[in-house]
Amino acid sequence: YIIISLCVIGYMQYVNLILMIRDCSMKAEQILMYDRNRPYKTDWIVKLSSITNKQSNLFFFVGSGFIALLFLITFTDFYDVQMTENISKIGVIYLWTIIACAIVVMFPVFSVCSYLYIKMLITKLIEKEIHECNNLQNIILKKRKKKKYVEILQTVYQIKIIMLEKSPVYPQKPFVAYAASYTIAGLNFIATIQAVLSLARIIP
Repeated sequence: YIIISLCVIGYMQYVNLILMIRDCSMKAEQILMYDRNRPYKTDWIVKLSSITNKQSNLFFFVGSGFIALLFLITFTDFYDVQMTENISKIGVIYLWTIIACAIVVMFPVFSVCSYLYIKMLITKLIEKEIHECNNLQNIILKKRKKKKYVEILQTVYQIKIIMLEKSPVYPQKPFVAYAASYTIAGLNFIATIQAVLSLARIIP
């Protein structure tokens, strides 16, 4: 019960973290503290993506533990659960339903959402910085009379805009960041499908 309670608390904190990232991405235009030359290298965004990646991997790993435990309960005599009793059958079906929904389905959804929200946040910060560069160029053209000086500044801002347009929209390569998550998620999915098929055969 203690382990399950801690997992539920961690689960809710993980969901809250993703909601916080979503709020940041929705209000990106209000954010002032970020790397204006390389938004994807902003310290707090890098740390945020690292935390979500680690939490995703850890939760997939914990989910694998729950699936393995339920496998032992359902298909072995290790815990002495008699599948001939109706109460046991209902309990096992209920537990497998929770596992399938909360771990096999929702964890990949959370993982994809965290990636997409961070990507959206960085993309909006890049667009914001490009917009500011364009505004500065217009101001310089209106207020500066020295043609050579204006041309130099324009060139600088144009180079910066090009660099921003080509900059990555995620702090690290997505596949590398989520490789462990994808692997464990695939194994969890296969194990759950196998368990459901086996459960269908032993429960009339």
